[in-house]
Amino acid sequence: MLLLATPSHGKPRAIGGVLDLTGWDFTRNGIVSLDGEWEFYGNVFIPAGAFAQTDVAREPRLIQVPGGWSKAIDYTGRAMRPDGFATYRLRLLLPPADPVSGSWPELAVFIPYVNTAYELWIDGRPVARNGVPAPTRDRAEPELRPLLARFQPLGPVVDVVMHVSNFHFRDGGIARQLELGLSEDMFLEQRRREISSAILFGANLITALFFAGTYLLRREKRADGYFSLFLIVMAIRMLFTGDLLVHRVIPDIPWETALKIEYLMGYLAPLLLLFHLRDLFPNEVNPWIVRIWTGLATGGVVVVLLFPGRISSQLIPPYLVATASLLLWGVYVGILVVLRRRPDSLLFLAGLLAAIVSTLVTMLRYAGVVPVAELIPVGIIILVISQSLILALRSARSYRQTITLAEENARMLDITQWQLKKLKEYRRLTTLREENLRRRIAETLHGRTQGRLFAVIQHISQAERAMEHDTTEARAHLSHARSLLDQVREEDIRQTSRQLHPAAVGAGLLAALESLLDRFEESYGIHFHVDPAVEALDQGDRGGFRYVVRLGTYRIVEEGLNNIHHHAHAKNIHFSLTLKQRDNQEFLELTLSDDGIGFDPAQPITGLGLQTIDARVGDLGGQWRLTGSPGSGTTLHVSIPLVPGELERT
Repeated sequence: MLLLATPSHGKPRAIGGVLDLTGWDFTRNGIVSLDGEWEFYGNVFIPAGAFAQTDVAREPRLIQVPGGWSKAIDYTGRAMRPDGFATYRLRLLLPPADPVSGSWPELAVFIPYVNTAYELWIDGRPVARNGVPAPTRDRAEPELRPLLARFQPLGPVVDVVMHVSNFHFRDGGIARQLELGLSEDMFLEQRRREISSAILFGANLITALFFAGTYLLRREKRADGYFSLFLIVMAIRMLFTGDLLVHRVIPDIPWETALKIEYLMGYLAPLLLLFHLRDLFPNEVNPWIVRIWTGLATGGVVVVLLFPGRISSQLIPPYLVATASLLLWGVYVGILVVLRRRPDSLLFLAGLLAAIVSTLVTMLRYAGVVPVAELIPVGIIILVISQSLILALRSARSYRQTITLAEENARMLDITQWQLKKLKEYRRLTTLREENLRRRIAETLHGRTQGRLFAVIQHISQAERAMEHDTTEARAHLSHARSLLDQVREEDIRQTSRQLHPAAVGAGLLAALESLLDRFEESYGIHFHVDPAVEALDQGDRGGFRYVVRLGTYRIVEEGLNNIHHHAHAKNIHFSLTLKQRDNQEFLELTLSDDGIGFDPAQPITGLGLQTIDARVGDLGGQWRLTGSPGSGTTLHVSIPLVPGELERT
């Protein structure tokens, strides 16, 4: 039979059942794939040794490898069914033998897996087998285990024959790329793949534990928990796909069990990633998408658990199409969060795109469209890196927020301590003011009041004695006694009462202040200006001033007037009340000034009166300041906020 050669450019590819490697240097060029057209004999097992007999006259059909046989024609001319068996054959034309030894180096063929059982012969000798290939279902046994088959070529032409059967999967055939190379190179390549897969598996598992720990520390961040579960599922899936690391640990794991685990992880992974996406960006993820995919994944899991692989595998093609649509929708969500400027959205989109592109390319590989390696683990690693960077940035922001909060707490502590200090000082001032008030009242009672009452008693006694002989004198003594009692009532008792509590405050703010100013009219020229708005409010418009504002303002003005009386040596006092609007809030502005000796602003001002003013203004939530200069008088400025909704009628 005529052997066809391959094109000289590019990697060799089998044509007409022949792969021409005469121009391929395994030492220099490395490993070559056994892709291309293989001879195909459907629904018949031809013994490997029969091809060497000249009386075997069969016109072979050709089939593309890798690929399934669902569209192939068997040796009788009928279409192949997914269930069935077949013989594959490929002839290899090797480069010349070593000129010194006259032999060819030891070669090896790597077979990832075949759907779903096979036996491989090279030059009539069996070199590898997975499961038991058979022409009937009851005799066939599936197996999924990658193998490296070594052989020593006996001549320039190598005859490769493979018996394949499938009664347990949706399609039969050689589904994955077979590779040929020097035995040592193939062994090293296999070890490299296993180590790479193990590293990816370990990285996924370690990162999954990291995100799980992060979730356990902050249960409110459920996205971290879902991402941890997603990584665990993907790590388990890595064991059952690609280089099938699970067979290094459990060589005899049943084919059906391995397939179910792979499918279960395939249904759970997109759902967990969708949950992660939903909790990260709840405003961008449509809840109906989540509900639909929850139903799809649940249905797929139930089918995988209840039915054998030949049935559950039928759902994979439509599920892959649905997954592709979900991935494209994920790209839309990623772009949307970037446009809406969500935190770390660019990093998230980069990782998501890597995972999506690698998954889509791998799906095309499963469909036989592109001959690439398993890229999903690489995409997941990029996604993990992006998520880890996002977590690091999030932790950095949290740390900065913690530092800011600590600084704010320290500032608030300082303010609280200052307020406590002011409160203690105010209590001390209050106690001192009360003691001074008691002292003044005691001095009044024990001094002037007691003297006047003693004089009243004396006049009454003298009136009693005079009643017997001189009624005119008695009336005079009683008149003096009455006059003294009037003085005690009008001056001593009323003055003491005003010191204890200004009753005029109950009548209104202006009335109380006018009564207070009356006490100083004999000593000073009083100039009192009232804003009409203040007068309107005090007379009942909008409910009047709050009682605490009236009393507090009265005490502030009282302390200010006392300071002027004791220290200013002034002749005139100017006092004004106005209403001002600032920052959508109303304030009562009080200005009390004199034309006295003033003060030096560079010198600290202390005194019981000013400390009392400070405490009173602080209680009302207001502010105050003192201005002036030596020889130019002093002005007290006070601003008291009027809280909306808290005005009360007098």
